[in-house]
Amino acid sequence: MKLFIKNMVCNRCKMVVKSELEKLGLSILSVDLGEVEVSGKLPDKQIQKVVEVLNSVGFALIENKKSRSIEKIQTIIISLIYQQNN
Repeated sequence: MKLFIKNMVCNRCKMVVKSELEKLGLSILSVDLGEVEVSGKLPDKQIQKVVEVLNSVGFALIENKKSRSIEKIQTIIISLIYQQNN
């Protein structure tokens, strides 16, 4: 299952999100800016815990397609800027 996450802008963000989700007992398959893939489908109760944990560390779960598209565009722009600076 893919989770789409708002406000992930750097490698540190990826580390924090991965760490927090692993604390919830989730099996993380991959972590990219704005996206995390976990094994299996999460029940609603588990998704609510994910929302709470993400909010507590400054991130948010994106649940609608339009917001996902906007976040992907922002992530691409941030990546391009970061690559130019390096």
